Amino acid sequence: MEWLILLIAVATVAYWLVARPNRSGPRPAYTDLSHLPPQFVVFDLETTGLDATRDEIIEFGAIRVNRDSDEHQTYQMLVKPSEKLSAKIVQLTGITQEMLNTDGQLIGEALEGFLDFAGTLPLVSFNAEFDMAFLHAAASRHGRTVANQCHARWRWLAVRGHGERAIGSWIWPRTGVSMPPTHTAHLRTHTTQ
Repeated sequence: MEWLILLIAVATVAYWLVARPNRSGPRPAYTDLSHLPPQFVVFDLETTGLDATRDEIIEFGAIRVNRDSDEHQTYQMLVKPSEKLSAKIVQLTGITQEMLNTDGQLIGEALEGFLDFAGTLPLVSFNAEFDMAFLHAAASRHGRTVANQCHARWRWLAVRGHGERAIGSWIWPRTGVSMPPTHTAHLRTHTTQ
């Protein structure tokens, strides 16, 4: 896969926020993002279910955002689960057992890659409590810890007076990744109001 689940979520949110009528007047020509850290990692996980103590991560998707640049790095890795995917998860995520068998890595390798990619940077997730529970559980099973600060949804990124609209319209055009025809994380594309 050449695209990241997260990019689709960001694109969907950005499109929704930019395309809807602006209730607070015209958008500013320039958005001051200086209150954001110079770098942070926006990430999303796909899993085999909702219980971090029982279910498994099947995909990592992340963007290392450079606030002052149009150059951003991405990380995407499919993960082989210990059990076969259910039809419900295949339908929800668009990830098939064949994809995982062909391109998936063991969770230890994928987790190590994600943690190396994120380093000590702040993490941002649409559903931070959910994603961090799975991240902590996987790390614990592999003798690792995740000490990064994590922020939920786009509230942390909201620009005073401009909100998520400014952030989404700033990040998406700078990623340079095409939006694929399917969306594997469509249930998490809403934003915090």
